[in-house]
Amino acid sequence: MIEVEEIKKEIPELKKESYESNFRKHRFFVISYGTLGSLIIILGLIAIIITGAFPCLHSMCHPNATCYNKPFFADCVCNSGFSGNGRDHCDGKQ
Repeated sequence: MIEVEEIKKEIPELKKESYESNFRKHRFFVISYGTLGSLIIILGLIAIIITGAFPCLHSMCHPNATCYNKPFFADCVCNSGFSGNGRDHCDGKQ
């Protein structure tokens, strides 16, 4: 039967010093990949804002019109009973 002392000798212990020394050895990669990931997320958000994933958020439609999101542009359509282009004017009853 294997004794406890023999098992302890066979299993190496993870020491705090070895973890810290490994981190020091590889900290350049940890910091680099963390920075790269943050940069990708920021650039992705900027791309969504620039390309207009939600153009109705900043589009100015007439008060009597409804805005519909289309890829890369907003489509303003006059509400039922009104006619016009939806952006500048929606004249009264048709």
